[in-house]
Amino acid sequence: INWLLKDGVGRIARMTVATNFGQTFDSDLKRIRFSTSLIFEGTIVCEFITPLFPHHFLALASLANVGKAIALSAFVATTPAFQQALCAGGNLADLTAKNQAQHMMVDMFALGASAAIMHAVRGSERSRVLVPLAAFPLLAACDLFAIYRE
Repeated sequence: INWLLKDGVGRIARMTVATNFGQTFDSDLKRIRFSTSLIFEGTIVCEFITPLFPHHFLALASLANVGKAIALSAFVATTPAFQQALCAGGNLADLTAKNQAQHMMVDMFALGASAAIMHAVRGSERSRVLVPLAAFPLLAACDLFAIYRE
């Protein structure tokens, strides 16, 4: 039932953001995109600390789902406006398809790099815990920097 509750709270949050704040997304696309990226990174921190507080699993997992729902709603709502600004000559579908291909390439690269790093440290339990904790702040900072500069 915990999983249903946390997922339900996230879905309600996403629906609330989409229906009540959608009209404000056009006001300042870049600020909205960056702000929701900060929220998303915060949700990942929340997920990282959840195992440290198992008795607060439902609260932490629900909070993370709410944050992700807010970030996803804003991302989905603002992406077409960014793409429309970039497209020339009515090639929005082509631009969207190429954007998706780039996302998949980055995801596949990240998955491969993660698997290789975790394989390299497989013999050390301490390293298996410390590598993600050390990598996350660096990668999150790079992500936020790239979003800020976009």
